[in-house]
Amino acid sequence: MVFRRGYLGRMASLDEEALRFEERMSDLESLMWRLEQVDASLLSTMTLVAVLDGPLDRDRLDEKFEVVTRKIPRLRDHVDASRLPMAQPTWDPDPDFAVENHVSWSTAAQPGDFDALLGVAEDQVRKGFDPEHPPWHLGFVDGLDGGKTAMIARLHHSYTDGQGAIRIAMELFDLRQEPEPLSALPELPPPPMLPLLGRTVADVMHEASRTASVLRGAAPWLSHSLRSAVTDPERIAGPARALIRSVGELAREALRPGSELLAPRGFDTRLSAMNLDLEHMRRAARTGGGTINDVFLAGLLGGLAGYHDKHGDKSSSVRLGIPVSTKTDGTLMRNQLQGILMHGPLDLVDPLERVKVLHDTVLHTRSQPWLDLVDTAAAAALRLPRSSQILAGLVKATDALASNLPGPPVPLFLAGASVERLIPFGPRVGSALNLTLLSYEGSASIGVNSDPDSVPDLKVLLDCLGAGFDEVLALA
Repeated sequence: MVFRRGYLGRMASLDEEALRFEERMSDLESLMWRLEQVDASLLSTMTLVAVLDGPLDRDRLDEKFEVVTRKIPRLRDHVDASRLPMAQPTWDPDPDFAVENHVSWSTAAQPGDFDALLGVAEDQVRKGFDPEHPPWHLGFVDGLDGGKTAMIARLHHSYTDGQGAIRIAMELFDLRQEPEPLSALPELPPPPMLPLLGRTVADVMHEASRTASVLRGAAPWLSHSLRSAVTDPERIAGPARALIRSVGELAREALRPGSELLAPRGFDTRLSAMNLDLEHMRRAARTGGGTINDVFLAGLLGGLAGYHDKHGDKSSSVRLGIPVSTKTDGTLMRNQLQGILMHGPLDLVDPLERVKVLHDTVLHTRSQPWLDLVDTAAAAALRLPRSSQILAGLVKATDALASNLPGPPVPLFLAGASVERLIPFGPRVGSALNLTLLSYEGSASIGVNSDPDSVPDLKVLLDCLGAGFDEVLALA
């Protein structure tokens, strides 16, 4: 019950304060947007598939869309790439915005099973977004087995992080099958009226102001550091050594060879899904002295170890990327996260040992000082020559991404239908595969987004992943 109240409290906190955000992207968000221009395989689209138990009331849906896009007006904004190469893009109202342009209906191929639904989702994920319009889309699929319907929601990562995306989805869903009538439509903010020259001047002033702000913030630190270096050298030497060791450790992880088996990369995508019992994961976590996330990672690495063994590959580890949310306030439309890069061991046979080792490794990595340099690295990648291409190469060298999102523990509804299942699909961003876990009503759905060039035998991988999760859940 504590978890329920805490979760619903966070979901209900979408107020005016939470919706105050800058019109300009952060450096990290700009990088997400622009890396796609460097390499088409670096798409940053988050996808949520909701399976519903019956048909939907389309009139009710249309009303809900209008309310949500007015309550979160950023969903009516498109990306305006800056006139200056180094300046971040801005979010501007789309003058041609219409909800119906972001909603589509289709019928699943017969027999209308889950594989047919995933086939429709794959087609939509491959499309990307029109850069002239807000980068989101809702695809509804009927004709599914048992009279079911599905919603495929896609949102570009430059809008927000995974937690923010779930909060946006909660604005769309209802907590009762017959909810209260929708309130009056919120007023939209007036659009900006700056002409092209004014926008260019604003870009220049923003960059100058931002650079001055960074220098002002750095000056006292540099002054203090210089004084400390003279009067108390140990005080400054300790943190400096820690940072240098941390950056050195990151460099070793980045340069350490990953999996040769998963090395090929292409542009296509394949989607699949798994479902685990959340309570079993909790029990396994208690047994192993870790968290649900540790159990998730242990099952993933156990499955990848089995997959490599099936192919006779003797790799001892895979290069693993883990996004970590740093949200501490009510900010909705903003990415607040850091990325952990570590090597996941494939040679730990005992699942209990695997959980414990991963627990310690993740804690150690999350405490590294180099994580504080993520925003600085994003800023540099946007402004230094060829740095975006270099970063794109490093991102594509990641074998697997793993993300764990807390979802709603209570039943959800949409336009009169009950939500039976929620499956998240995180972006691969050039990696071989992305596994994203989302909890919902006592179950843990895992969406698997894989590159068929990296994993040509997806069924073999899924069988291995299933065995990996089974052996870890057996700890329960």
